[in-house]
Amino acid sequence: MKWIGSLIIAVGILMLIIPGFILPVKKNILKVGPIEINKTGDEWFGWPVYSGAILILGGIAMIIIDRKKNNNL
Repeated sequence: MKWIGSLIIAVGILMLIIPGFILPVKKNILKVGPIEINKTGDEWFGWPVYSGAILILGGIAMIIIDRKKNNNL
């Protein structure tokens, strides 16, 4: 469980550093019979900044819980 917590912390740090990404998207504007008009553009896909902080705190909690569980055995 310690390695899962470390992985979650790493993902949280990446989410704080990189707030999202841009993907090319093809949108269908008009389709009349065999004629199609399409638009290709870039679309931003992002996540809230606090989600990275929540993942970091959750990963730290997982590591602490794992340490307490292993100390009791």
